[in-house]
Amino acid sequence: TRIYAQWRVSKLAAGRGARVLLDGQGADEMLAGYHPFFNAYWASLASRLRFGKLSGEWAAYRSLYGVSPWRLMRRSLSVLAPLFIQQRAAAHKASLGLNPQFARQYGGRHFALPPRLSGGDPFFDQLYLSMTRASLPGLLRYEDRNSMAHSIEARVPFLDYRLVEHIFSLPDDQKIGDGYTKKILRESMKGILPESIRERTDKMGFVTPERLWLSGSLKPWLDDILASASFRNRAYFNAPQIVSLVAKRRAQGGDIGFALWRWLNLELWLQGMGASRSVPPT
Repeated sequence: TRIYAQWRVSKLAAGRGARVLLDGQGADEMLAGYHPFFNAYWASLASRLRFGKLSGEWAAYRSLYGVSPWRLMRRSLSVLAPLFIQQRAAAHKASLGLNPQFARQYGGRHFALPPRLSGGDPFFDQLYLSMTRASLPGLLRYEDRNSMAHSIEARVPFLDYRLVEHIFSLPDDQKIGDGYTKKILRESMKGILPESIRERTDKMGFVTPERLWLSGSLKPWLDDILASASFRNRAYFNAPQIVSLVAKRRAQGGDIGFALWRWLNLELWLQGMGASRSVPPT
């Protein structure tokens, strides 16, 4: 839905006569703007035996977000775990809601983790892979297609190659520090942005409110799909697990909006394609 939301923004801008838009693509990937980067940063400090620095960063993070020490330790260790353990954890997470037989037969091809780079620093690896493989290439593709669909030029100033090279040459604590992401960018905006904006910690991407939709106006529609024979007979889904998860999260007020949205869209696509197979294709 966020891709479509971006398409709508481009359409709105074009309708108002805009022909060039500036976009911040690349800043989060270079400057560790997403919270999973904290895990890699802490793991990097631990791997370099910088335990004093690590302790200080954990304390700063806890003061901002109220996370328990054990959770911080688990998050750090998850990055340092042997690759086969990380692979197993990634496969388990990615196979949530899938038919176990289908996941075993086909999942191994798609759940592989990206390789560790030479040198093995987990923080650098995550930044580099996010820029070159995991995140940014797809985002730029959507950016280009959505903007050009409305004859708009989308410019991405953070991706000027000179700025990219400079940021990758900076010390790690210029990217994450004292519990904050994008440290050097925040410092450069001091006195320019309001402090309430400059020090925001409730980071989110360009998101759409799937959880609110699926628990509000779209709830009857969702329940009809989950109860349908076509959904329950798909070889791709573990329908009882999905129904149980939805009920549990509703009772607890939790959020599985994005995963549930993917399952729903796969089912709608299969219906649109006239797919009625009850067994996986061979």
